[in-house]
Amino acid sequence: MLKFMKNNRNRSDKPFTEKSIQEAFNHFQLRNRSENRSDRTLEWYDAVFTQLFKSQWGIPPATQMGEITELKLLEYNAHLQERTWNGKKLKPSSVNNKVRAIRAFFRWAFEAGYTETHLLRTARPPKIPRELIEPLSDEEIRRLYKAAISYRDQAIISLLLDSGLRASELAGLRLGDVNLDLGVMRVMGKGAKERRVPFGETTTGRISLYLEKQRPDDVITDRLFLTTHKTTMDRRNVQLMMRRFKVRADIPRLHAHLLRHTYATRFVLNGGNILLLKACLGHNSLEMVNHYTHLAAQQAIDLGRAYSPLDSIAIGSKIKNSNGYSNSSVLNDLFN
Repeated sequence: MLKFMKNNRNRSDKPFTEKSIQEAFNHFQLRNRSENRSDRTLEWYDAVFTQLFKSQWGIPPATQMGEITELKLLEYNAHLQERTWNGKKLKPSSVNNKVRAIRAFFRWAFEAGYTETHLLRTARPPKIPRELIEPLSDEEIRRLYKAAISYRDQAIISLLLDSGLRASELAGLRLGDVNLDLGVMRVMGKGAKERRVPFGETTTGRISLYLEKQRPDDVITDRLFLTTHKTTMDRRNVQLMMRRFKVRADIPRLHAHLLRHTYATRFVLNGGNILLLKACLGHNSLEMVNHYTHLAAQQAIDLGRAYSPLDSIAIGSKIKNSNGYSNSSVLNDLFN
């Protein structure tokens, strides 16, 4: 590839390092489209670099690639961590993703001959604090089903909870992708990678009811789920649906990805194999899957407290200790 780019550079009217970052970015996106990157990936790069070009801390689009320095990029990355949106700082995960996008571009720019060095080779994206995300409880799931009043909505909730699909993956499902007899579906995930995901009898029943009672027959598309206007759904439609359910079910923290977390956590709690979970979720590595094992471990601790042998023995009067837990006075005498 480097040899090809050098030949191109010899035929060009100016060296690549003298081309603007806008020209280089256009080339970068053309490469991404030629490699059949997803529309969402292309949109994400567009959003990140539009912000980079417009920010007073960023890089004007007419700046020559050879004029850009590592210091300037690091200053912008630091600015992202202090930037506010509606009075709040950006989430660490958002900053991390933006920095990764910029770093990916400059790695490509070096390989393509736009820069003499990889400007961000030694820079690392900011760390993301690992927070334990509380999965939906049984009671919250019951309220969620009550909020999903239509056959379609109940089928969507069931599929998300029973398979851990991403919102975009669910919206992209076609009728031929779902085998109700076998309880398995074909899913097109990130990076155009196809996988097969199983689902249970309850979900089979919900989808069957939706197909029989609600999905219209007078439509051309073969998408499984349609909007109320009989048009195809996308990720945003699923997100808007969750916002409505958030209010109806009184679950302020509800979003589509929380159902994916709930699926993965319960999968592990039910004794599911980690490698099988990785395959079902469509992850490339075990790193993210291990996060769900931590979630499950924490929930197992919480549930396990209810089975404490000593707490189940009613000995003497109960008192509150410094942590707020009740212990028998006899046991306090023993351990104090």
